[in-house]
Amino acid sequence: MFQDSSNIRHHSKFIEEKYPKLVKDENGSIKSYTSMEEEYESLKHSVGIRDISTHNLIKLYGSESLEFLNRISTNDLKNLEILHSKTTLFLNEKGRFIDRALLLRFEDHLALAGSLDESKKLLKWLDRYIIMEKITIEDSTEKYFQFQIIGPQAESFLTLFCGKDSDELKEDSIVKIIDPNKVLFVSKSRHFEQVPSFLILGKTQFAEPTLKMMFDENSIFNLKMIGEEAFNIFRVENGIPVFGTEINDEVNPHENGLISDVSFSKGCYIGQEVIARLDTYDKVQKELKGFVFETNHFADDSFSVLDDKNEEVGKVTSIVNSILCGKKVGIGFLKRKADSSKVKIKSKTKEEIPVRVVELPIKK
Repeated sequence: MFQDSSNIRHHSKFIEEKYPKLVKDENGSIKSYTSMEEEYESLKHSVGIRDISTHNLIKLYGSESLEFLNRISTNDLKNLEILHSKTTLFLNEKGRFIDRALLLRFEDHLALAGSLDESKKLLKWLDRYIIMEKITIEDSTEKYFQFQIIGPQAESFLTLFCGKDSDELKEDSIVKIIDPNKVLFVSKSRHFEQVPSFLILGKTQFAEPTLKMMFDENSIFNLKMIGEEAFNIFRVENGIPVFGTEINDEVNPHENGLISDVSFSKGCYIGQEVIARLDTYDKVQKELKGFVFETNHFADDSFSVLDDKNEEVGKVTSIVNSILCGKKVGIGFLKRKADSSKVKIKSKTKEEIPVRVVELPIKK
């Protein structure tokens, strides 16, 4: 049974006062708080806070909830302990993506921290498969904030932030912080294989005091709020797939590098037959690659990858101006049978762009 939430999100005056020059895009997302270069530097060498509170958060209540999620998603969840978390994938019958989510197990409910998806695809997908189970689903996106803590110093920063509770901050664990004015949960997730990543979760009204508390702990860290512009450059350089571009209903987890979220020893799940067959018979057709453009003089952001016979063998899905390389780079998919040394890129306007195909993460 699906229960909607009508709570209205509280916007943070703290952020508006601390970052009076923040820049938003046409959709209201924050492109940058200070400057893209400063925020990228924090991601690359220190620690950054990314506000992902608009990403879907789904709560599940009922004693059959964990068994239900274990049955329909890819990872082995049946023995997930209370105050632990694990990433898992939701696929359709063809092994293509519905979403990727971090499952958090609490004392009396489960929570799925999913992607930014206004269509609520995962929510509808879950509701579709609940038939006889006594499970209640709640869209809690507007009731809670979600802060992603990213960067090489993220763990050190959170050790300081968690204080006496930091000893419990182990892989896949959730630390419960009880403050006189708030309750927070910190999860050491594996959401990004490439870089340290943590999730801080709490009720929306605690978002502002939590940010203030984090910045009070900033004496030895170059802590910055991270806008989408810096994060997008950072994640493309590191080959991190996101929903809508590299995570969608056209690809499977073998192809976009998320196969570590799939258990091959558990029982059946939706899409399992396709994923197992691809693995057993080595039938994976394409894989995620990096693309380094040898010219910056083009305006398009959508490209087909062609071989030397002008046959399409791939697609570039994300392009950024790389700070690491000093030129435009991208990530996308290339057929395994294609000779990467002989491919070329063509834009929608048929413009041919010189490019190098590289392994991920992209290096200087």
